[in-house]
Amino acid sequence: MSGRGSPAELARAAASLIAMMVGALALEGGEKVLEIGTGYGYQTALLANLAREVWSVELWPDMTAAARRALDLYGRDGYPLERPHGGGP
Repeated sequence: MSGRGSPAELARAAASLIAMMVGALALEGGEKVLEIGTGYGYQTALLANLAREVWSVELWPDMTAAARRALDLYGRDGYPLERPHGGGP
């Protein structure tokens, strides 16, 4: 992977940075949000609490499964989490 880290390592970001990015969106509650790169679902859960509708797409099947488990565990089971057809390893 040429020194860039694994998909799991790339998906890990500081919670404060994610909160700042989500805050910068200034969501008011009626928005529809498309998130590309679900990771472990932390940002997805934040967005789901702030927007009317959230769609999230993750390329890596292990990350998709981990995010789905986390979102289900915290009651965010009503938000579509997709993996592109034919995408990923």
